[in-house]
Amino acid sequence: MRRLVLWQAILLTGMGLACRDAAGQGEELDAAWDRYDAGKYRQARGDFERAMSAGADLDGESRVAYAHCCFLLGGYDEAEKVLREQLADEPDDPEALLMLGDVLLVQGEHEAARGLFARRLQKEEADVRALWGLARTHLELGQHDEAHEICRRAVVAAQNEILEEPEPLTALAHVYSYLERFERYGNALEEASKALVAALRIDEDYVPARMMLGELYVRTYRGIDGKGQFQKALRTSPDLAEAHLGIARAHDYRGNAWEGERSLRRALGINSNCVPALELRAAYRLTDSRMKEARELIDRALEINPRSRSARGLRAAYHFLLGDDEAYQAELARVLEIDPSFGDVYFQIGEQLNNRRRFEEAIPFYRRAIETDPTLWRAYDSLGRNLTQNGAREEGLEFLLKARQRDAFKYPWRDNMILVLRKLGTYSEVSDPPFVFYMPVEEKGVLFDYLRVLYRDAWDTLCAKYQFEPQGPIAVEMFPSQSDFSVRTLGMMGFSALGACFGKLITLVSPRSELRGQFDWVSTSWHEFTHVITLQLSEGRVPRWLTEGLSVYEEFQRNPKWDREMDLELYNAYHNGDIFPIDELNSAFRSSSILFGYYQGGLISDFIEREWGFDRVIEMLKLYAKDLQTPEIFERVLGIPTEEFDRRFLADVERRIAPIRVEPLWGEDAMTGFRQQLRDDPTHLDSLLGLAAGFLARGNMVDAERFVGRALENHPDSGRGWLIRGRLALRERSERSREFLEKGFALGAEDAFARLRLATVLQAEGELEGAIAQLEAAKKAFPRYVGPDCAYRMLFQIYQLRGDREAAYREIEQLTDIAETDLEGRQLLAEHAVESEDWARAQVYLEEIIGIDPFLPGPHDLLARTYRERGQYELAARELEVMLAIPPTLAQPSRAEEPGEAPVLRPRAQVFGELAELYLLMGNRAKAEAFAKQALELDPDEEHARSVKQQLDR
Repeated sequence: MRRLVLWQAILLTGMGLACRDAAGQGEELDAAWDRYDAGKYRQARGDFERAMSAGADLDGESRVAYAHCCFLLGGYDEAEKVLREQLADEPDDPEALLMLGDVLLVQGEHEAARGLFARRLQKEEADVRALWGLARTHLELGQHDEAHEICRRAVVAAQNEILEEPEPLTALAHVYSYLERFERYGNALEEASKALVAALRIDEDYVPARMMLGELYVRTYRGIDGKGQFQKALRTSPDLAEAHLGIARAHDYRGNAWEGERSLRRALGINSNCVPALELRAAYRLTDSRMKEARELIDRALEINPRSRSARGLRAAYHFLLGDDEAYQAELARVLEIDPSFGDVYFQIGEQLNNRRRFEEAIPFYRRAIETDPTLWRAYDSLGRNLTQNGAREEGLEFLLKARQRDAFKYPWRDNMILVLRKLGTYSEVSDPPFVFYMPVEEKGVLFDYLRVLYRDAWDTLCAKYQFEPQGPIAVEMFPSQSDFSVRTLGMMGFSALGACFGKLITLVSPRSELRGQFDWVSTSWHEFTHVITLQLSEGRVPRWLTEGLSVYEEFQRNPKWDREMDLELYNAYHNGDIFPIDELNSAFRSSSILFGYYQGGLISDFIEREWGFDRVIEMLKLYAKDLQTPEIFERVLGIPTEEFDRRFLADVERRIAPIRVEPLWGEDAMTGFRQQLRDDPTHLDSLLGLAAGFLARGNMVDAERFVGRALENHPDSGRGWLIRGRLALRERSERSREFLEKGFALGAEDAFARLRLATVLQAEGELEGAIAQLEAAKKAFPRYVGPDCAYRMLFQIYQLRGDREAAYREIEQLTDIAETDLEGRQLLAEHAVESEDWARAQVYLEEIIGIDPFLPGPHDLLARTYRERGQYELAARELEVMLAIPPTLAQPSRAEEPGEAPVLRPRAQVFGELAELYLLMGNRAKAEAFAKQALELDPDEEHARSVKQQLDR
């Protein structure tokens, strides 16, 4: 059965036509209907138009189908024209009336649409589809009393007759969904679900019911389930922009704006006039501070629908963000004139401020959103989140609890946040103005003193450097699990960062977390405090690329070993043309390129400081506080447009990566370019080798061999080609890999990874001198490569096998100068330095170990000895006390040890005795006596304690 499947762009409503007989209408019409039934609306529209051009006289059903194609593809004027022609011939055609109502609603013509739905109801007063259409004309204007009354009529109408078609059942589901949202109408959502299940039982391919189900899932915080429904709709109707828009919204719910952006591109590729898609993309552009593009998208949406509340709300947000208060107030008035209950206008602004890290400013907008629309549960959640991030934890928790009590649906984000906030209430709270530290009680004895000293140092250093003192108090919360940190920071698990800053709140992952030993918590803490400075100095207006970039830059300034090892990512990005222009860099933070966004931001900050001086950085932050945008700031402060800056920065990147000699990891765009080049020149060497290398990296050996074979057949002296063939042979375990690799190097090619592969072959064959030579060459070809198979590790192993300890330690020392979190290497170097009584070097490595894992007792014991040897008695005592404070369950990375006495490396009595001795050396007789007493209680013969007691008794 052929059925017209019609829906409105946001609130979907189904319509149906009776069976049609296409016989005698011509091949074009048959093709049009076949493609229409298959959901291929672009092709169907063309077929209908070709049939009309050939002189076919479309019947009423075909006219409406053609109008529907135009409507779904954004041809609203053409759809309206055809539908009016149909109504001129058949004034009571229900499908034409209802569809024309939808067409007019999409364009904001509420009164005209109302007349059409009312006209249908004059003929059939119980038509649920027309009733829902009429209710929407009031709903979009905030006329809820009228909408309520009409929806109740629809419920009564449905109760008085058995609905046996999917179209009215789907419309009824919309009615129930609306009633639940605005008046908690009994079990309305259950009724909506029943109606949709019934509709899909009648016709499992009925797209409007599938789409409505997807929207319902997204609205009830089940974005993944919603995405699945939209994907099913696309399998039935591949040319459905609204389904791609639904997927974008599902991704947006999960905070995955990058995937959402991809779905929006698909939606707008089908229907460039889809107003909700234009609005969501505009919101993304505002978040990225791409103001010109945002304005163009907003204007385009309002050109299509001048009465779109969301588009006008975005325009109000646009003016507010630009600091144009007069234009903002005027646009705000226009929105509220259309719909006085539209709290979303305030919510949109609050979200934009939140996304720009202007957290405190967002709070009053969320409050206004709730005052305007008390059922806007998202605003309760956002207000609760921002309050907790701005020092009002109890009030924030109160709003989250209100939302949970009143919202009919379980929201994992909200529940997770409530759980973590309550858990936070059990943490130890320690004040050290202007900081307040929160951490689990069992971590306090280990971490607090380190954090206190570190943050005081950060305050003194960075406040002086930026010539700015931030407002306090500044809360620092440290969470024992990455998931708790993630929930506290974003409200959901899966946030892979190690720290976050909200201006006056810093959240951190504890070094005892499941990521234990994998990150440097000291560098993370320093990074986050830099945000306190840059966010407050710019009044939260600094773009994310710069605040993150400056935090990364300050890591390196504090300790060059904290430089991020992303040279290979930079090298690949440069060769693939993936270095972000400054105007687009914010978008990296909403994508899978987020870590590269951090790194590039750090490089840009360093570049500005080197080329223009750090005072210009401070000036830029101050200008952002005045609501100036990036292009104007670059012109005023650096004296060049952003386009010129991009060119200079790219040249600086080129200089930075110049020493690196490896085959790039080619991306899909580059691979496409290589294929296109080969169409013009089938023997083009770089394209053949690029494809060979690309396929090799992807594990596609067949195509890799095919293209490298073609390259060497036409260019037998290509050293690069022989290196690729050698690496390919190694992957295939061919004995000829050594021959190919050596030939490539002999022909003048260079590749650090090929050197590493050849070194592996030579080492396996027992040729250690040859392997060493290749590894030294690999270090020159890529000095900062520290992956698991790097030259430094391989040389360390070879020198150990040869018994050359000093050479082995030199390799590990070079490795740890680059690899920030190499714990094992630092442990080896620290032990070697202690053995050599090189106390200065021992101190460096032991402090770095504690910066990675402070819960290992051994490094504290060694560091206490090191400090004592250097006359730093207070620090030595601190290390011994920290060692004693490590909970037994945390003393080993495996956490497998049974609870009991903390496993210090020496008897506790001896440690107490040594502490007594240290405090006596510092002149603190009271503490010396207390520790001596504890030692002697455990061991009456403890010599340090006995000596201290004798001295105290004199």
